[in-house]
Amino acid sequence: MKLYNHSDPVPAAKPTSARQAAIHPPHRPMTEAAALPLRLTSPSYSSSPRPQEGVTASAVVTLPNAGSSVAEARSYVEHVLNTWKVREDAAEAARLLVSEVVGNCAVHADSPGGVDVAVWHYGTVVVVQVRDSDPQLPVARAAALDDECGRGLLLVEAVAHAWGVEVDSQGKSVWFSLSA
Repeated sequence: MKLYNHSDPVPAAKPTSARQAAIHPPHRPMTEAAALPLRLTSPSYSSSPRPQEGVTASAVVTLPNAGSSVAEARSYVEHVLNTWKVREDAAEAARLLVSEVVGNCAVHADSPGGVDVAVWHYGTVVVVQVRDSDPQLPVARAAALDDECGRGLLLVEAVAHAWGVEVDSQGKSVWFSLSA
């Protein structure tokens, strides 16, 4: 497992697989501050995402689709956002949310090629995207008070400025944006 330190250079966002080549910023305008409504059974998605203009920096890493990748994804996002000098509260929120989304992949997604974690900076907005090869859409569920899991998407909805799911022939991407 590669843990990223603040002194490590940020890996360049160059595709290393067909799935990574399909990674690009979500098609929704990232400058909107309004949160998307939570859809418990069918999150918003697009079958034809388009690149977003205005990216000032980007980084991507591929990790195994395993529970052990949660900490590595969190460390990677922390390193990238610290390198870009993103506000600490935004970096903390991004670490929390990437942990939830990558954890969901480890538990629910059939993605033998791993998961790609991509981060984009749009001046005042940061977007994090987790991509896997399983086209199955994530579903928020109603967790009981004593359940140890089942609140990940609700947490994403509560903390992110916007979030969504995009599906294409390579799988799906769950993304969220935060004010940087």
